[in-house]
Amino acid sequence: MSARKPGSGDLERERARAVAAGEDASRAERELLDAQARVRQLEAQLATTERRLDAIRRQPAVRVVTGIGARLSSLTTSVLERTGRRRRFKERPSDPRTFDGVAGRDLPQRYRETLLAALHGDSTVSPFRVAPFGHMEELVQGLAARGIQTTRDDLGADAILVTHPSIIPDRLPDGPIRVGIHPADSADFDVLVGPSDDPPGAVVDAIDRWLRATRVGIRIPTPHPGFTESWGDTHFARAFRNALRRAGWEARIRLRHVWAHPSVGVDDIVVDLLGLHETANEAGALRVLWQISHPELARAELYERYDMVFVASDPFDARMGERVGVPVHPLHQATDPERFQPRAGGPPHELLFVGGWRQVGRRILEDLLPTDRDLAVYGGRWTAERIDPRHLAGEAVTNADLAAYYGAASIVLNDHWAGMRREGFLSNRLYDASAAGAFVITDQVDGLEAEFDGGVVGYRDRAELRDLIDYYLARPEERRERAERARRAVLERHTFDHRARRFVEVVSPLLRGGSNT
Repeated sequence: MSARKPGSGDLERERARAVAAGEDASRAERELLDAQARVRQLEAQLATTERRLDAIRRQPAVRVVTGIGARLSSLTTSVLERTGRRRRFKERPSDPRTFDGVAGRDLPQRYRETLLAALHGDSTVSPFRVAPFGHMEELVQGLAARGIQTTRDDLGADAILVTHPSIIPDRLPDGPIRVGIHPADSADFDVLVGPSDDPPGAVVDAIDRWLRATRVGIRIPTPHPGFTESWGDTHFARAFRNALRRAGWEARIRLRHVWAHPSVGVDDIVVDLLGLHETANEAGALRVLWQISHPELARAELYERYDMVFVASDPFDARMGERVGVPVHPLHQATDPERFQPRAGGPPHELLFVGGWRQVGRRILEDLLPTDRDLAVYGGRWTAERIDPRHLAGEAVTNADLAAYYGAASIVLNDHWAGMRREGFLSNRLYDASAAGAFVITDQVDGLEAEFDGGVVGYRDRAELRDLIDYYLARPEERRERAERARRAVLERHTFDHRARRFVEVVSPLLRGGSNT
């Protein structure tokens, strides 16, 4: 007897079950994201409290008071309230630098005009103030001769001058311009000043150029400086910031603990990288959203808060563009070829997976395991109950070492959140690993083949994944050819310099008061 052919009713039931399964996966992802957001919010609150207490302890008068005992804790709380950062923006209400009554859209230009006037000695505004961190007596004297004041209160300064190499720019106050004086050469400074025959003049000229340039503030979900190296958003934003600078625009990264700080409003453009947290305040002359992942967080009301939206998926860009009235443009993820290039020194593995455990699972590992292959898994929250301990290779790989690890593996494994896979969002790891010369196998996402010219291989189910691994492990020359193809595609079309140039091209007309639809 021949088997019964499936009828239309059977097909409809199968489709319904598939849709329901997808909805369940998306719901699980949203619940996990909500839980992670709550945890990170508590972490940020704790970090803020610790910073405030540390600020109190550093004040001599407070150190004396807090040494008396816990019975004076109410007094230390009072001191904290009186010395909070917000005071600096209300300290001298008559000073135009407080920008009283200036509308948000006009604030960047008012900031630029006022500080330029102060920098060049305009008597109608109070003098420009700098806070020196390090030994620079001659420089300070030269600046004083130009009418620039020195203050030891960095929260009241217009600029902070740093020569000491141990000072981390991310940990400085957010309001002042951060100026690195040679040999302080970190890209995290707003302004770098090298050796000069006229050091005071070089500082003034460098600050002048920074104030006159188009300035971009990049807000990312990283909670505070203690988390910068462990959050992928930080490295993404640094690469984008550096590329914007090469494209002619100044840029600064702002972590979540300063999102609502008044200084955010002085940026000409504020770019929000949409992650697990949404910004609450609207700042800057022009507001831009860049959604690089988690399409389940997108909604029309969120997009409408911005003047322009970029989306790291062509099909999702088209879908959202039909639903909202603001311009929506595709802008995919990218890589930094300076950090991700073929490097020696990584441990050799047949199969390499770098990524933490997720409550909703890691699809590619679930499809692969169990396996007798040499699989190395690096990432947080993996336990012996979640994976065979023989596959656990380490808690994490530093961002600086990733390229060497990728390049040393025979095959790098990658997977996506279910929502990203469904909506055509390609993982940032695909670009980084390809730039590092790795051969990558990942779960299939629409657009994968075109993005990497067929150099990255996608799979659809458990059986295909295992077949592909067996096939390519036995063919190193074919692996190498595909890896070179993917690397070439990334370098030709998918670096942060490509993204920054496109960003400037699309945003510039809106910044000039025109339109770009």
